[in-house]
Amino acid sequence: MSGERGTALTNLFVKNRLGWELLLAALLSILMGIGVYWIVSSAAIDIIDTRTHREAETVAELFQEYLSSNQIASTDKISLDAWTQDNRYLDLELYENDRIFYRFHGGRNNVYKDGHSEYLVWEDEFDIVFKDKTVQAVVYIYSGMKEYLAAEVLAAAFGALFAFVLLLLFVRGKARYIALLSDELKILESGNLNYAITIKGKDELMDLAQGIDDMRIAFIERQNSEEKARDANSELITAMSHDLRSPLTSLIGYLDILRLGKYEGDVQFNKFLEGAYKKTYQIKELSDKLFEYFLVYGENPEDTQLQVYDGQELMEQIVAESVFELRGDGYLVDYRPAEDSFILPANIDLLRRAFDNVFSNIRKYGDPDKKISVVWETSKDTLTINFTNYIDKRNMITESTGIGVKVCEMAMSIHGGRYQHWNSGDQYLSTMTLPLRG
Repeated sequence: MSGERGTALTNLFVKNRLGWELLLAALLSILMGIGVYWIVSSAAIDIIDTRTHREAETVAELFQEYLSSNQIASTDKISLDAWTQDNRYLDLELYENDRIFYRFHGGRNNVYKDGHSEYLVWEDEFDIVFKDKTVQAVVYIYSGMKEYLAAEVLAAAFGALFAFVLLLLFVRGKARYIALLSDELKILESGNLNYAITIKGKDELMDLAQGIDDMRIAFIERQNSEEKARDANSELITAMSHDLRSPLTSLIGYLDILRLGKYEGDVQFNKFLEGAYKKTYQIKELSDKLFEYFLVYGENPEDTQLQVYDGQELMEQIVAESVFELRGDGYLVDYRPAEDSFILPANIDLLRRAFDNVFSNIRKYGDPDKKISVVWETSKDTLTINFTNYIDKRNMITESTGIGVKVCEMAMSIHGGRYQHWNSGDQYLSTMTLPLRG
C-alpha cells in the first residue's frame, strides 16, 4: 500500500511539475519577502532607536551643563525640581551605589495626561557629576508608537512588493516562453522546418516544446524518406523503361519478321522464333523483379512481424537448399555454416526473397568454373553471411536496374540488419548482417 501511495505521489509530481514550480516560486517569494520585511523593519527601528538615544544623550548633556554652570550639589532638590519641570516628557532617576536618591516621573504622568496611551520607553544610563559627587543617572525618553508602527507598515509594504515582483518575474518568464513557442510555431507554419524549437526548463512547457521539436524532426525525416523513395522509384522506372524497351523492340522486330514472312526457310524461322522467345523470357524476368521490388518496398517496417526461430535450423533450410541447387547446376561451392546454435528473429518470406536474389545473381553472373564461397558465422549478437564469387565476363550486362540489391537492402533493413556489396573487378563480394536475440 505504501509503495502504491509513493508511486501515486511520484506520478502526481511528474504530471504537475509546472504547478509545483509555481507553488515553490510562491513559497520562495514569500520567504524572500519576509526577509526583506525583517531587514527593512530592523533598519527603520535602528534609525528610530539611534535618534532616541541621541535625544537621551542630549538630555544628559543639558542636565550636566545645568549642574555644572550652577554648581549644584546632589542634595539641592529644589534646583533639581526646577530643571525637571522644564522637561515634562522626561523621567529621571539618580542613583548612588545602586541606591536611588532622586526620582522624577513627570514624563510618564504627562504622557497619560495628554491622552497618549500607546508609547515606548527608551532607557539610557549616564554618569552625572554634581558639585559634591558623581552619580548614575537613568534617563527615560517616551516615544510614540506611531513611528514604530509606520516603520513596520513600511517594512511590510517593501516585503510584500518584493515577493510580488519575484513571483511576477517567474510568471513573466513562463509567459515569455509561451509567447516564444507561439512565435516559433508560426515560423514552422510558414514552412521553415529547419528552425529548431527552443527547449528549456523541466516542466510541462519543456515537454510541449520537446514534443513539437520531435514532431518537426519526424516530419523532416518522413519528407526526406518520401523524397528518397520518389527518387528511387523514378530512377527505377527510368531504368526499367530502358531495359524493357530494348528487348521489347527486339521482340516486336522478330514478330514483325515472322508475321510478314520475311525469313528464308525453316532454319531462319526457328532462329527468329528462338530470339522472340528469349526476349519474351527476358521481359518476364524484368517484370518479376519489378513486382518483387514493389512487394518488398510495400512492407512497413513497423507493421512487419518478426517471429523467433532456431537460427541454425532456419538458415540451413534457406541457405543450404540454395547451395545444393548451385552444386546441382555445376557450380563449385565452398559452404561453411556456423556450428553454434542461436536465436534469430525473422520474417521467412523476406529472408527467402533476399537470399533468392543473392543466389540468382551468383547463378547469373558467377563463373561456374571457379569456386564460390558461402560462409556464415555468429558473434555474441550478430549473424554474418559472406558471399564471394568470381565474375563471368561473358554474362555481364553493362547496365542493370539493381532491383535485386534494393530488395536485399530493404529486407535486411526491416530485420534491423544490413546488406553490403563490393565489386573488386574480377570478384563480387556481398555480406548480410542480421541481429540475434540473446
